[in-house]
Amino acid sequence: MRVVQRPVRAELAPFVRSIWLFEAELAHGREHILPAGASQLLVNLVDDELRAWRGDDLSRLGAVEGAALTGVTDEPFAIDTAQQRRIAGVAFRPGGARMFFALPMSEIRDRDLSLSALWGPAGTRLRLRMLEASDDSTRLALLEEALLAHLRPDRDRAMELAVAALERGQNVGSLARVLDSKDVPR
Repeated sequence: MRVVQRPVRAELAPFVRSIWLFEAELAHGREHILPAGASQLLVNLVDDELRAWRGDDLSRLGAVEGAALTGVTDEPFAIDTAQQRRIAGVAFRPGGARMFFALPMSEIRDRDLSLSALWGPAGTRLRLRMLEASDDSTRLALLEEALLAHLRPDRDRAMELAVAALERGQNVGSLARVLDSKDVPR
């Protein structure tokens, strides 16, 4: 198993937890993934498809192109480890993905949406350019460049402060009181 990570640039750090590449031949065919409070951007570097099984009994198979955004999920799902044996991605911080995509994140809850549907031809080109790159460092740099190109200027400072407070362990009730006050920068 091999994992490569790229340090997150300062302008992306409020929204991005990590930029990574994973490569492994795993013995098991499906891997169960627990619910997560944040989205990921995934680029399959083997197949031009990402498959996931969802539902109470993991019987509902969904497939999307090989570069996609995964939505926040509140139910477990499973992935095909053979198909995703070489994959690059971006792990967003909670609420961070919205800074790179125009649609409300609630529209992709518990599902995946292709990068071409979100970014048009730029989404398709990203995967192709990553496949053509000569090394993993370049692949991850291309992923970072795509994020910078799609970083939206409409930052919600209150949302950023709320996510940071929750990550530090502040409880939801006290955070709600702070956000309701007039002292929060907008």
